[in-house]
Amino acid sequence: MYFHTVNVLDEYLDNAADGSFVDMASGSAARGFKIVLDQYYGVSVQIRSPYAITGFVNQHGQQRYRVGYVERDHTPCC
Repeated sequence: MYFHTVNVLDEYLDNAADGSFVDMASGSAARGFKIVLDQYYGVSVQIRSPYAITGFVNQHGQQRYRVGYVERDHTPCC
């Protein structure tokens, strides 16, 4: 299995107490981290990623990126 190499060791990471998300300041590190998670999960054309990246500005005015688990409802629409 091929894993994308990402350098998150230089990145300051904040994670939730329950492990549902990880915050970081670098958008490229967040994308690389999500790619690694997707490859580990087995994301393909038929399997959607259970992870999403959300960008926001924290209370200190700094841009942050959150990689988190997204609950998806599998019931059909309409």
